[in-house]
Amino acid sequence: MTDKQLQTVAWLAGILEGEGCFTLSIKSPVIQLQMCDGDIVRRVAAIWGTRYRGPYARPGKRRDGYNSRVCGNRAAAWMMTLWPISFAPMAKSR
Repeated sequence: MTDKQLQTVAWLAGILEGEGCFTLSIKSPVIQLQMCDGDIVRRVAAIWGTRYRGPYARPGKRRDGYNSRVCGNRAAAWMMTLWPISFAPMAKSR
């Protein structure tokens, strides 16, 4: 992995740690990002090679929302890529 790729993966790990959701849906892994910053969601969607959705109007005076997700084998591959950066250090500290 090049330095630039490693920086991108580390940046993605940080975004997903704060704003992401890792789930299992009908035996298929899913990673989802939902937030108000459309530029960030578009960048994540480009990294994943998927599309983003939004803006979605939200009730009241709240900012519009955007989301993107990756499912199945691609989500599993991303989870395995992100594990050493995000989750393994947390598991060791507990």
